[in-house]
Amino acid sequence: MAQLHLNYIGSKKTLFTKLNKVFQKYVTEDTIFGDMFAGTGTVSFMIQQMYKCKVITNDLQYYAYIMNRAILTKYTKKEQTLITKKIEEYNNIQGIHGFISRNYAPPKRMYFTHKNAMSIDAMRIQLEKDKHAIPDNVYIYLLASIIVAADKVANTTSVYASYLKEFKPSAFQPIHLIVPIFAYIPKTNRFYNSDVLDIIDKTDCDVIYLDPPYNTRQYSTYYHILDTIAKYDSPNIHGITGIPDDLQKSTFSSMVEVENAFRTLVEKIKAKVLIMSYNDEGIISHNVLKSILNMHGKVKMYKIPYKKFKAQQNVEREKLYEYLFVSVK
Repeated sequence: MAQLHLNYIGSKKTLFTKLNKVFQKYVTEDTIFGDMFAGTGTVSFMIQQMYKCKVITNDLQYYAYIMNRAILTKYTKKEQTLITKKIEEYNNIQGIHGFISRNYAPPKRMYFTHKNAMSIDAMRIQLEKDKHAIPDNVYIYLLASIIVAADKVANTTSVYASYLKEFKPSAFQPIHLIVPIFAYIPKTNRFYNSDVLDIIDKTDCDVIYLDPPYNTRQYSTYYHILDTIAKYDSPNIHGITGIPDDLQKSTFSSMVEVENAFRTLVEKIKAKVLIMSYNDEGIISHNVLKSILNMHGKVKMYKIPYKKFKAQQNVEREKLYEYLFVSVK
């Protein structure tokens, strides 16, 4: 579903064709596919479209959970009609001064133009007013639409760890929710917004796919404004970039905790097939990872070259590689 797409570090959109050469060996229509670091749902969506199987997604970040639900929910015709109607309403809404315009637009910060920030506030305030009068599926889709539309006019280099000192041309475009084209969703899916270590042993899957963070940069920092828009909970913020005080941090991005986190995770996995992506510049070596995955089953490793994400252009190496580990009990 191209309309609900975020430019996202670690997204496997461009790598999926290569990854699928492995997926196709283990995934069928009868498979339950678990995507436990799902990000914005690219892999799960493409897996379900291709194989028509059930998927279970999880991500620690709330905005990512919203994105997964939005693109992988089976909507009724009545829900689709209401979503389209509400999107038209929100696109004509009058801007309001709120948390986003007070904190993430001039004069304080330059993440959004003041006009776009006020529109984001107006949409979020109206959505909360509408929440109890509309189905939950409709609320989720509308929220995801606002997140995606806000991201398209954000004055950043794709991530929110900082903003640009001058507004780029796309930031001046008025925020606009796109009228949806609903994808065919063949099966009812399940979604979690949890620490993977808390749910992995309760998740009944045939194939588990892991795409954990690979460095010490926290996604909660890189995308904090999207999470604030998603929750719209007026958090206490600090610093030049207005980062919330209570960000959720992943143990898989901690040099101290990462190895133990992987061991605990692998020990809890019940699925017969475990497939994991990991960057070759990761904070834990592929040899250590391979030894940990051997606790689950016999391991094969593939090395896939890929292009840098545009926010990674300062990376010195010309070529980066993705390791794909496959462990079968």
